[in-house]
Formats: sequence, structure tokens, C-alpha cells
Amino acid sequence: ALLGLHPHDKNHKVIRIFRPDAPSVHLEVRGKIVEAAKVHKSGLFEYLAPKDWAYNEYRVYHHNGQLAFDPYAFWPTFGELDQYLFGRGVHY
Repeated sequence: ALLGLHPHDKNHKVIRIFRPDAPSVHLEVRGKIVEAAKVHKSGLFEYLAPKDWAYNEYRVYHHNGQLAFDPYAFWPTFGELDQYLFGRGVHY
């Protein structure tokens, strides 16, 4: 509910990333490399984006240099039926 891309105000969305102990976090947004602002000492970073952005318009640089889509930008794929079947031990 907190991480990933979310509405922020009438003109922006916010991208929130949690990287404990990271001094900085960089993103690739529409072909440009930008730095997210550290908003909490625990390692919470934010970047303000235009309100018309979609989840696939940014990627996150990881500590090892890998550039990848933000996993928190996608909807969950494990639904209520999956939870029920898994709890019964019959989710195949």
C-alpha cells in the first residue's frame, strides 16, 4: 500500500522505494537517470512523477547495478481463491 507508484496530489504521482542503509537511489524515467529523494532515515525514498505516468515508465537501479522494473508497481497475482486453495493444501 505504500511502495511503488501511487497518486500523490492533483498533478503528481509518487514513486516510493524502500532501500535500508542506501545512501541514494537512482531511477531511469523515460530514458533519463534521476535520483529519488530520501524522505526517511530508515531508507524510504520518493520521486514525484506527472499524474499521467504508468507503472512501466520507470525502472529502478539496484545496489548491484541491475536495472529492473519495480516489483511494487504491479498488481498482486495471488488472489482470494489462491489463498483459500493454498490454505487447504490443494493449490496446484
